[in-house]
Amino acid sequence: MALPEDHRSAVLPSVGFDKTIEEEVIEPFIEHHAGRFFKAQEGIEDIDQVHRIEAKNVITDIDWHSHEEETRAEFKYVYEHVMRRAEKRDGQTRQMAYAITFDRLLTTKTCEETDIQFETMTLAGEPILYYLKLDLGDIIAEVRDYLQ
Repeated sequence: MALPEDHRSAVLPSVGFDKTIEEEVIEPFIEHHAGRFFKAQEGIEDIDQVHRIEAKNVITDIDWHSHEEETRAEFKYVYEHVMRRAEKRDGQTRQMAYAITFDRLLTTKTCEETDIQFETMTLAGEPILYYLKLDLGDIIAEVRDYLQ
């Protein structure tokens, strides 16, 4: 199964659902899990404060270290996709973004409170991007429950 042409990563699958399913099941499922994670991990109460990177724009460590120049990610990716909604508060730039992944090798940490596997991309020692691993089987189960 080929990836869409505008997909940035060669190693992350693109999963799509019917528009209604996407809006009524998938988005709430993701926001629920991401919301729980960020409340536990960062004390963020409103998930809308955290920028979610579109699935087609998510890249991984493999993309950063690719030996093929045409597939290697450039640092401008951070500014275009991760830091897109950065803002300055109290003299500090604050940015929080997240991306959904199904890659267990990419997510080496586990949030003790939510049991969600994650990893971070940091800038100057501060997390700017969280990779959150969701289970595709759980997502499909949620869709099946909705349809029954």
